[in-house]
Amino acid sequence: MYHKGIEGFPYFLGLRSLADIATRDDRVCVLNILGGESRTVTPTSHAFSGGNVIFGTSPGRGGQVLKTPVGDIPVYNNVREGLDAGHAFDTGVVYLPPSGVRDGVAELVRVNPGLRKIVIITEKISVHDARE
Repeated sequence: MYHKGIEGFPYFLGLRSLADIATRDDRVCVLNILGGESRTVTPTSHAFSGGNVIFGTSPGRGGQVLKTPVGDIPVYNNVREGLDAGHAFDTGVVYLPPSGVRDGVAELVRVNPGLRKIVIITEKISVHDARE
């Protein structure tokens, strides 16, 4: 589907431009949706993308909603609960602290065979975790 590398950059990224990172066609699950940064950014992203954030997770806060200009986004304790509630997604967005990114990505991959891409917003992830 994608050619290996971009001119002058020999690594496979799975995309040809930044416009491929997030599209209106993506169905998105946001990890840590009620966290400090994601609580602020997600409503704007959700409205801009036409409402493509399907649900979010926030351990211990399942049952809450994140209010946005284009509708509420349901919040579950984990990804499995969201899938069991009938929500389908193909893109995961990770707003977890560095120590939780590895487990968050593992959960996305483990429970959702329809996953196509993961966008990790977190900075300063340990090299060890990034390599796994």
